[in-house]
Amino acid sequence: MRHSHGLLIAAAGLAACPIWNGNQDDEEPVGSTAVALPLDKSINRSQESLFGDLGADAYLTAAEEEGATIALFNGGSIRCEAPSFATDADDNGCVGLSIAAGNIDRLLLSDVLPFESEDDLVIVELTAVQLKSTLERSVSALPLKGSGWFMQVSGITYSADCSQPAQVIDPSYPGVLQIVSEGSRITSIDVRGTPIDLTDSTSTYAIVTNSFEAQGTDGHVAMALACQQQQCQPFDPNVSDYVEIASYLGSHEPVDPTLQGRITLSPSCQLQQ
Repeated sequence: MRHSHGLLIAAAGLAACPIWNGNQDDEEPVGSTAVALPLDKSINRSQESLFGDLGADAYLTAAEEEGATIALFNGGSIRCEAPSFATDADDNGCVGLSIAAGNIDRLLLSDVLPFESEDDLVIVELTAVQLKSTLERSVSALPLKGSGWFMQVSGITYSADCSQPAQVIDPSYPGVLQIVSEGSRITSIDVRGTPIDLTDSTSTYAIVTNSFEAQGTDGHVAMALACQQQQCQPFDPNVSDYVEIASYLGSHEPVDPTLQGRITLSPSCQLQQ
């Protein structure tokens, strides 16, 4: 079960997460999709996905006026919970389940994004080195399993080779935020189509993500330490992932996402079934 987080990073004195501003039982449509959006955990937690691209784009749209140029949206936020799905669907990996083409109502969206009262959005400045480290964590569990900390992205593309060593962090996270050994799987990162120097520890990029990831609860150590240092806070107390993805659906309906090659993984990253 996912841990609750009433504070982003308590040590930094950050603001409490916002409440969800909607009616969880409301069947009013928030938008629509022209294509089915798979919810399988094996998809959303191990490779670029349609809902992952949509969610990351929604994050970036919400934060662009605040200066964000990159969005990271963790696949673990994408669920299939009751009552829209069977009570055991999420525990069984959401296999074969999707948001069907057509209208998406508030109830369905809240069952796909059930952390609407917790996942406020924050912006953190990361160097290229820190961004690479964050993406190293993202692919660290592959190919053995898909992980909730696998990041869907917007504003960047990246490549990874899972035949190379994976990042290892202290297993006591989030109590201990420390990288034991840095990975070397991330082979390239392009920001807005321009390759960046993965060894650059000077240039910074404004990243929008949710508070669950920014606090390091999923083991994104580099990002969490940067967020602590910067005392990053929610840029709007009403901006949660549910609210912004609902808003994005409403302003882009029907959404019609296609896989865009944002994440290129070597065959050695292919999830073992």
